[in-house]
Amino acid sequence: MKNKLITLFSCVAFLFIFSNSFSQTVCTTKYVVPFITMDVLGGYSMPLLDLKGSSIDEFYSFKSYAQSSGIGTALKFNYNVGCYKNNTDIDLYLVLGYNHYQTEENNSYGMKQYPPGWPADTTYKIANKKPGTSFYRMNLPYMAVGGEFKVYTDRNKLSSFGFGLHINAAIIAGRVYDQEVGQTEYFNTYHGSFRMGVGGLVEYGYRFSKRVGFKVGTQFNFHNLLFKSADVSDKNAWMFLNDKADVSLNQYLSSSRNIADINFFGGISFFIGKK
Repeated sequence: MKNKLITLFSCVAFLFIFSNSFSQTVCTTKYVVPFITMDVLGGYSMPLLDLKGSSIDEFYSFKSYAQSSGIGTALKFNYNVGCYKNNTDIDLYLVLGYNHYQTEENNSYGMKQYPPGWPADTTYKIANKKPGTSFYRMNLPYMAVGGEFKVYTDRNKLSSFGFGLHINAAIIAGRVYDQEVGQTEYFNTYHGSFRMGVGGLVEYGYRFSKRVGFKVGTQFNFHNLLFKSADVSDKNAWMFLNDKADVSLNQYLSSSRNIADINFFGGISFFIGKK
């Protein structure tokens, strides 16, 4: 935990130095740089590390979070700090995003609502595949704050590539459903779990006019670098994320689970004001 906190605080210090170093830099150019850029983005989200899995059975055995694919939306705000040379800009950025993952199977695992105390002792039962259906979703709203280095490919500053690093914070929630053939459907719900991590992005943008453009790119997030935990359920049909190893709680919690994803996005950019 100590090393992870040092990593996080180092990122914060980098962002402070990053913005301070260039805030007073002035580059002479006859082309106007926007003061604020707002991107409205959407696209495909691919689960990575232990967020990814091939079967809901992996969730019940604490091997992974069993997600196969998802979608993502985000608002991204860039604040222009300054420039390094005439063809580059330095920005600070804020991302407000939401990723939705889900997976379903034509199998039931015979699971009912979890009692208080799950998954410790006799409250935990091994999944037993049966005829029926299962559905499992995870909801991941997040925020990211970082610094971006932009390189323009033309003198008019219409076309640019951006490279960014950020810290992120997320609240991870979700619900898993199980229904045997001819039986009542049961579900168990995650308590929202706060986690922090790091990430980065690479993007390309083009400016159609003074006010509007488009953007495409990819963004990586490691969501639970900090604040992993494991705990027993505190009330009926509720559970915690249990991403930290704790064999004293359950023998199958033998290793921590890491939650990460990569988003492939596209969208519209709006340019506000001028630097």
